Amino acid sequence: MIRNMSCFLLFIFIIISLLGCAAKDNEVIYRGESQNWRASYTISTSPKGENYDVNWQLIYVGQTIPKNNVITYEIISEHSNIKADVKLIGDRTEGKSSTYFYDENEIIQFIITIDGEEERVVLQH
Repeated sequence: MIRNMSCFLLFIFIIISLLGCAAKDNEVIYRGESQNWRASYTISTSPKGENYDVNWQLIYVGQTIPKNNVITYEIISEHSNIKADVKLIGDRTEGKSSTYFYDENEIIQFIITIDGEEERVVLQH
């Protein structure tokens, strides 16, 4: 009985591991860091590659979290240019958008402005 249960659990573990690997094949992650910010930009594609979902995250890594919790960010790439104001929640903010095209070799930049100070984070795959 214990042996059957162990085999069953091993089988479930293998299936979950394989599914996890398959999901990662449909993701492209860009990362970058500047003096005060760490950024990530993850593009997930549908299995047929028809749709792209984008999740991004900015984390403040500087010494003191800014008192003003509203930042202006701009995402610049060859295929898009997005600019908006968002609130920091603690030391981070994140968002979601969609895009219709991307290039894995593309360089993506975040320009972050807070309290009149601008900082650029360059992300690469």
